[in-house]
Amino acid sequence: DARRVEKWLAGQSAGGYRRSDTDELHRRKAEIAEELAHWREVIAEAERRGFKVWGPDDFQKGDFVNCGGTWYQVQRVNKKTLT
Repeated sequence: DARRVEKWLAGQSAGGYRRSDTDELHRRKAEIAEELAHWREVIAEAERRGFKVWGPDDFQKGDFVNCGGTWYQVQRVNKKTLT
């Protein structure tokens, strides 16, 4: 969402269409920033309490991950996602 809003604010197409309501886009940008800050703090607090926060460095192609109760084999490890 944040990248999409940034593209719209720059006048570029995102998601196949353009938006021109800049007031709404600025409001949404601030809302997204607030949500991200909140969840980053939640993750940091979990790490401080000793919870394991999994990241791309913990996985490699061929590993298995449980997502939503279903096991999947990792096909690719990206900077922010697993496939």
